[in-house]
Amino acid sequence: MGTRDDPVLARRPGARRRRVRRRGAFDEAIALAEELGNDDDLPQFQAERARLWVRRGDLAAARAELRRIVALPGLHPELVGIVHLYLADAARRAGELDDARVELALADPGAYPGAGVAQRRALHAMTGSTIAHAASDTEAAAALLVEAVTQAASSKDGLVTATVAEWAAAHALAGGDPEAAAALLGVATAQRGALDVGDPDVRVTLDAVRAGLRRGRRRAPPRPAVAGGGRGAAAGPVIEPADLRLAPLRR
Repeated sequence: MGTRDDPVLARRPGARRRRVRRRGAFDEAIALAEELGNDDDLPQFQAERARLWVRRGDLAAARAELRRIVALPGLHPELVGIVHLYLADAARRAGELDDARVELALADPGAYPGAGVAQRRALHAMTGSTIAHAASDTEAAAALLVEAVTQAASSKDGLVTATVAEWAAAHALAGGDPEAAAALLGVATAQRGALDVGDPDVRVTLDAVRAGLRRGRRRAPPRPAVAGGGRGAAAGPVIEPADLRLAPLRR
C-alpha cells in the first residue's frame, strides 16, 4: 500500500495554511482580550501563541514570552503548570536539557486537583519521556512513556491520547520498529482526526516512518499468490489502530 493511498501517511498540503490561520486566531483573541480588558484569559491566549512560536522554531522569543507570562502575579495554578510544561518542551527542543528538567519539575500536574488531572499527568510524563530520550536515557524514556500511555488511557481524552501516541511512534521508530510507529500514528489520526503536522517533531517522525516502511517493503520477499486474489491481493493495511491498547478512545 503506497503512502498516497494511506490516509494516515498521506501528506497534508493544507497544514501550513491551518497553522497560519491558527496564529491569526490567537492574535485576534489577544487583541480582543486587551481591548475588553479581559485580563483573566489574556495570559492563556498569550501562552498558546508562544507555543505556536515554539513549533515554528522561534525558540528564543517563545521562551522569553513564556517566562514573562509565568512570572505574572495571580495566575491560576493550572495555567502555571501548563506554562512550565511549555517551557520544558521549548528547552528540550533548544537542547538545554538541564533547563528542561527544571521546568518539568515546576510543572506539577497535581497542583490543581479536579478535572483534567489525568490529562496533565499524561502530558507531563510524555514531556519527561522526550527529555530523557534526548539525554539518551532510554530506560527512563520508556518508563515515562508507559506512565503517559496509562494516564492518557485513563483520561479518555482523544486529543491527549493522540499527542502521546505521536511521541510513542517516535519512540518506537528510535527502537527500529517503523511498523509499530506507523500503527501508533494511526492511533493518533483516529483520535484527533489528523496528525499534528504543525509540530516539527511529528513531521520528522512521519517522514522517517515513510522511509522505514519503504525500506522494509524493498527487503521483504515477494508475497505468494493468494487464492482467488492473484499476485495483487493485499495482505492488509499496515496500520491497525483498533488492535492497540490506546484505541478506540474518543474525546
